[in-house]
Amino acid sequence: MKRLLLPLSIAPLAACISTQPAAPPVEGQRMAFTLTGGEGSSPGAENTEFDNPWAVGMQLTVEQDDWPVGAEVGLQLGSANGSTDTEYRDLELSDVTFGVTKQWEVIPHICLVVGGGLRIANATLLGPGWLFGTELDDDYSLGYYAHAGAWWMFHKNIGVGLDARHADGSDFRLAGESVDSRSAQLLLGLRLAF
Repeated sequence: MKRLLLPLSIAPLAACISTQPAAPPVEGQRMAFTLTGGEGSSPGAENTEFDNPWAVGMQLTVEQDDWPVGAEVGLQLGSANGSTDTEYRDLELSDVTFGVTKQWEVIPHICLVVGGGLRIANATLLGPGWLFGTELDDDYSLGYYAHAGAWWMFHKNIGVGLDARHADGSDFRLAGESVDSRSAQLLLGLRLAF
């Protein structure tokens, strides 16, 4: 009987939500969702050489006409292959960013976007494993990021472009080794404005 009560109590709420019209967009508000990807920068380490870095990211921005700047939040994931004198090691990287942003339409269909703020990064060092890498160590870094991009809005709400990104912070300490958290990237992206 208890199993039946939960679906029965949720059904009227779900029906009410699904029949409500979508809220109209807020007047003077602009939002954008950006997907980026490309080659990252190779992290510097004392005894491990990393190469073949890549990164993919997503970012949500919100601007109001009466705000001097907008707000943005982002997530980026990446990886790099590495090796020491004795074994292969991989590095998995993730960044969460919170910051401010500003965009300008310089000429019709061309939009410039700049932003920057707080970056919280995580690095996980992986060693050899049977099927997947075995986690050896992980650490966090607190720092900053800044980016600037140019976007060609070929449709009213859809554009493609490049985003140059720089980030730095405290070094990661992984398996007794210092790994630089600095990154510099030029990423290709897709921007959806709504």
